[in-house]
Amino acid sequence: MQRARKIWCTLWSEGVGQQELWLIYHQYEAAIALDHNHARAYLHLGQTLMFLGQPEAGAPHIEKAIRLNPYDPNIGIAYWALGTSYLLVGQLNEALYVLKKARAANSRLWEMQIRVGPTVPRRNRA
Repeated sequence: MQRARKIWCTLWSEGVGQQELWLIYHQYEAAIALDHNHARAYLHLGQTLMFLGQPEAGAPHIEKAIRLNPYDPNIGIAYWALGTSYLLVGQLNEALYVLKKARAANSRLWEMQIRVGPTVPRRNRA
């Protein structure tokens, strides 16, 4: 699990290829096999599938992560990932609804400004 997390985190700093993403995918599957209530593993598994170009397969894992830990202090990231998955498969109404929840949970995350900012109009824009 630690190895998968370390590799997954390099997505943001160096970028990884398809082979590494599949390694990450299998690591998170193994983590879930050991603990069926590991919300973070479900979240990262869903995000990994999204990065592999399979957002429709990743969304149920992200949804499960949210159900397992709805009071996670970082729930905004899970909502962002779910909203992005919906956006990628063309479920625009669902994406907008979930991305608004992501922004409400934590509007200071850069992901919210990139994905939600252009999508959701804000009040008092100058």
